[in-house]
Order: sequence, then structure tokens, then C-alpha cells
Amino acid sequence: MSQKLALIFCLLCAALMFGCFKSQPANNTNSRTANGNSANSTSTANAEKIGVPECDEFIAKYEACITDHVPAAKKTQYRENLAMWSKAWREIMVKSGSPQGVAEACKRHIIASRESMKSFGCEF
Repeated sequence: MSQKLALIFCLLCAALMFGCFKSQPANNTNSRTANGNSANSTSTANAEKIGVPECDEFIAKYEACITDHVPAAKKTQYRENLAMWSKAWREIMVKSGSPQGVAEACKRHIIASRESMKSFGCEF
């Protein structure tokens, strides 16, 4: 039962974060990064590490799942979600300076994503 509650909590948090960050403009796939290289939406989430092993591993696996298994019509949506989570985790790290809370949030996202991404054939 506690796993179901944790999953529901994670999904609610994800929906809340999605709603809060939805007003931001989408990444332009032809934009330039700080070093002048072109960036595309596939590398947006992986551009910077969070600095928390659980989060960095989750981001890598989630991005690989999107790239390898998610239909093209849905890839942008899933990448935007991942970018929002990454941004939120980086902000929490900067504000709190403590990786423990961020690690717990990432663990919850791993659990939730195991279920939600199974339909695409992804395993975390």
C-alpha cells in the first residue's frame, strides 16, 4: 500500500511541476549552447549533471528510454517533462545544498517511471 501512495505522490508532484513550468517556452532545437555548439532537445536533459548519483542515473536511463522506445509523436512531451524535473532538482540543490532530499525525489521518480514507462518497453 505504501508503494501505491508513493506512486500517487510522485505522479501528483510531476503534474504539479508540469503545471508550474508549463508557461516556459519550449527549447528551440536550433538554439546555441553557451559554448556555441548547437543543442537539440535530445541532449537538453543530459547537458548538466545534477550531481546526485540517483538523479544522474535516472536522467540517463529515462533519456535512453525516450530515444529508443517512445514514439516520435510523444518524445517532445517526455523530454520536456525530464527537462523540468532536472531543472527543479538543480534548483533544489542550489537552494538547499543537500543532496539527500533531491536523491529521495529522484528515487520516487524512478519508482513512478518504472510503471509509467513499462508500456513503452522501458526498464529502469
